[in-house]
Amino acid sequence: MPFRTIPTAPSSNIAPDGVSYEDDSKTLRVVFLRGGRVYHYFGVDVRTAEGFSRAQSPGAYLNTFIKGVFPFEEE
Repeated sequence: MPFRTIPTAPSSNIAPDGVSYEDDSKTLRVVFLRGGRVYHYFGVDVRTAEGFSRAQSPGAYLNTFIKGVFPFEEE
């Protein structure tokens, strides 16, 4: 199953349309503005991934609910 874009509020750190999720593998993909770095976070439940849609600050959401919680690798 392909990644689907999760709509987010504008961010100074995360690229527009830069958050996507793959349901079968529970993989969250985040594309950053600076340097275009792409990170994959593994084992992310769909509810947590879709939380980006409700977050006023996608960067703060990432720092609070994703980083340090889920394993990741840079693409």
